Amino acid sequence: QKPVCDNCKRHRSECVYDRVPPLTTPVISSAPFRPESAEARVAAAIARNIENSHLSDPPESRERRILETRLMYQYATSTGTTIAIDDKSKGLYVNMVPRL
Repeated sequence: QKPVCDNCKRHRSECVYDRVPPLTTPVISSAPFRPESAEARVAAAIARNIENSHLSDPPESRERRILETRLMYQYATSTGTTIAIDDKSKGLYVNMVPRL
């Protein structure tokens, strides 16, 4: 049995880190992204685990972490600066929200 990671322990959720078998099923060819992309692998992993309704998050994986990093970079460099309603709230969205 593997140890529970700190994040799962903190959130009191089932730890699925490194417990999902590698992707063996092909991604649907009509998907709007390349089959070898991180998004495709995460989507396929979610689809494989859809019957496991007790899992609230997609399984932990290198691809998921890369996707999360890309999303945070997008927020920090583009989105955060555009959703502030004035200069005073800009610091909140650019500096504070990414630290949550």
